[in-house]
Amino acid sequence: MSQEHFICKLYEINLSTKTLSLDLIKKVINTLQLRGKEDPEAAHCLEDDLYKKFITAVANETVPKDQIVELAKELDKLSDIKFSRWYA
Repeated sequence: MSQEHFICKLYEINLSTKTLSLDLIKKVINTLQLRGKEDPEAAHCLEDDLYKKFITAVANETVPKDQIVELAKELDKLSDIKFSRWYA
């Protein structure tokens, strides 16, 4: 399993410039596991942004149909990450 993660501050991660992929999802998960408690609000925003990116990709049919289940299973791991989920 890849242990690659983002090294910038959580609020500096912009998923709109990234292509949805299994590697991207794993990278966000690794980042949130390592640093989600540092800034829970930014972590929650990043988590929501990744969910939205997935839903948009499925709706726009930009993710291959044979990858949807695999990506969804990986996304489901986000709910296991322990950090406070809230917005100001």
